[in-house]
Order: sequence, then structure tokens, then C-alpha cells
Amino acid sequence: RDTLDKATTYQLLSGHGRADDLLLFAMLIGDYERVVAHHVAIGNVEEALETLDAAPFDAVRGLFYKFSSVFMETIPKKTVAVWKAKPDLHPTKLIPALVRYNQRQKAAAEGDLSFRSSGGGLLDDTNYAIDFLEHCVENQPNLDKAIHNYLVLLHAQGADEEPLLAFLERGERDTFDLEYALRVCTQHNQQAACVRIYSAMELYEEAVQLALQVDVELAKTNADRPKEAEVRKRLWLVIAKHTIESQSDTQQAMHILKECPLLKIEDILPFFRDFVTIDDFKTKIVESLEEYDAKIDKLKAQMDEHTQSAKGIHKEIEQLQERKFTVPSSEVCALSGRPILSGPFYVFPSNYAYLADELTGHVLPHLEAKKQARVEELQVWLTSTDTPAADRLVYQAEFDNLIAAECPLTGNIMIESIDRSLVSPEELKKQAATWAI
Repeated sequence: RDTLDKATTYQLLSGHGRADDLLLFAMLIGDYERVVAHHVAIGNVEEALETLDAAPFDAVRGLFYKFSSVFMETIPKKTVAVWKAKPDLHPTKLIPALVRYNQRQKAAAEGDLSFRSSGGGLLDDTNYAIDFLEHCVENQPNLDKAIHNYLVLLHAQGADEEPLLAFLERGERDTFDLEYALRVCTQHNQQAACVRIYSAMELYEEAVQLALQVDVELAKTNADRPKEAEVRKRLWLVIAKHTIESQSDTQQAMHILKECPLLKIEDILPFFRDFVTIDDFKTKIVESLEEYDAKIDKLKAQMDEHTQSAKGIHKEIEQLQERKFTVPSSEVCALSGRPILSGPFYVFPSNYAYLADELTGHVLPHLEAKKQARVEELQVWLTSTDTPAADRLVYQAEFDNLIAAECPLTGNIMIESIDRSLVSPEELKKQAATWAI
């Protein structure tokens, strides 16, 4: 075989009608495509599949993809069995064959008997496209998202919704396109699946609204999924309203209150008709009133406590206003060291005393720009001889509140100065200049 020219040998064997010898020669030289094409041409599709199955996989990998549509149309059951045994097959490249198979299966199910097959599948209850893709999803991680999307479509087209729900439940959120899945399930009226997808997208309100058209228990399950209590309460209110308006059953309403502790009787009362017997939920109304009564008592106790606290603070303020300090004549300003009696001064509970001008100059840079401007404005009015005495008292009180709000050596100014450099940048430059050579 190694000494024979392939083209010449094919021509001679074909010209003399030696088909069996031609196939034998093709097998010997590894020309599997010719062998498979021959079997397919004469309708022996099963023999063609067996040839590929027995051949070295690396030599026939491309042929699996090339003839996949023929195999799936004729012998889908055996084809899928062979595919499952070939883990190196790329499922994405087999999607065209699966699509064609699914289209022909739908046509056969609708009564077109031209799509019968001897290998089982087109008139079989088993959808072998789903069977193969489910196998891939279970045994091959990190599959292309297209595989998962197409499997969602196949499940959505089925009459039984359970396989679709099972697939959605076990599938990770990022394995398939949620928007595509929602669109497909909506087109095929798979409402329970749409509820599951809405929930996966965290669109809980849409999930509950749709679930109420399917099953109230499904709506309750989705209403409990949000983490925020306020969202859960709002969703349970939707369920309560639907239950009361559609069934007018007070017992069911009471059951909802038991299932969701976030709801109170007063939350659902507006959903009842204007004239309704309250005997069924009289107990709940009494419990609610007692709870409000307890809250009112608690608020009253808190108000009394705050009132006493306010009285105590007011008393302390009055005592501070009447507090007096004795300043020795030898006392000096804590900032400048100048005699404290050399001008107007301030004394703080910390027993530090400051000359008014020194305190102003020290505190002013630490104030906000708006307050700095206000202090300068007040200084102008206080030094002006045209300022009325009554206004001067008001201005002085405001000035004191801005400048003397706290002792600069024991208050926040001192605490904030910890992060500041002991030498200002300007002073540092001056010192550096004196050392210049």
C-alpha cells in the first residue's frame, strides 16, 4: 500500500467496479472520509458511524462534525451514544446538527411521517438533543454559554415544565444568559420558569406578580428571598392583597399574617371590603391595639426620661452662667505671657485665661472661612462708635460664641494640632535660608 499511488489506485479499482477493494484500500491508508462518504451515499449510515467510532479519534475528529447532521437525522440514538463516548468532541460544533434534528423532530411530532427513522429518535419520546446536551453539562465544566442557552430553549419547547425548572435550579447564574432565557420562556409560556429567572435576576416584584398567576405558594417562596425586610414586607402585601381580593377569605388572610411576621393586621385591613365581619380577626386587632398601647407607654417613659435630662441640662447651664472665677492680679495670658489685666480677657473652666486679642488671633485660623468672615464683620461693629448699645450686646454674645466656644489649649483645637508640624512651611523656609552658604 505504501508503494501504490492513491489517485491511480482509486481510479483503477473504481473503474473495474471493485468497490469492496476500494474501501479496503481507503481503510488501509487512513482515508476515512472516503469510506464514510461511501457508506452514507448508499444509505448505510450506521456502518459509517461505526467506522468513525472504531477509527483513531484524532484522525476523524473533523468527520464527526462534518457528518453529524446525517447521523442525527437517521440514527440519533446511536449517534448520541457514540458522541458521549468521545469526551474530546466540542459540543458547540455539533449545535447545527442538533438544531436540524430538533426541527425535524418537531415536524415528525406534528404528523409529517416523512421524518421516520430506523435508528430511533424522530418518533421516539426521547429528545436525544436534550439527552446529549444534559450529558455535556453534567460531565464537561466550563462549557460555552451557547450550549446552556440552547438547552434552555429545548427545555422551554417541551410540554413538561419540570425538566426546565430542574435545569434552572441547578444551573449557575453565569452559565446561561438570563435575559435570553427569560425571553425564550416567555415566548413558550413557561410561567414558572419565568418566575425562577426573575428571581435569579433579583427582580423579586416581577417574580411575585407572575407567580400569583401560577401558584400562591411559589409567590410566597419568592417573597422571602430579598434580604431587605422592607422589600419582603412590600412583596407579602402584594400577596395579601391578591389573596383577599380574589378569595375574600379572612382565614387565608390570617394565615398570611402568621407566615409573615412583618405584616400587621392594620396593613391588610384596607384590602377588605367596607362591610366585613371582623369576628375572624378580632383577636389580631386586639393584639395589635395592645402592642400599640405598649409602644405608647414606652414612648411616654422615654419622653419623661428626656424631659428630666433636659431639665438637668438647663439647670447646669444656669449654674455655669452664675459661675464665678477669681483671677489673681499676677495671672498672665496662657498664649502670650502678657499680664492678664492688661486688656479684656476670657477665663475658661480649665482655669486658663487668655487676652481677648490673643485668643482671637489664635482661634481665627482654625475656623471655617464663613465663620472667619463673620468674626471680622463682628469686630468692625464692636469697635464702631455708631453701634447701638443693644446691638452691641447681641454682637458681643455672637462673637464670644465663635471665639470662646472652648478652651484652645484643652479643646478640639489642641487635639487637631497633633497632626500639624511644629514649624510652619513659611518658618521652615526662613530657617533654611539662614543656613544657606
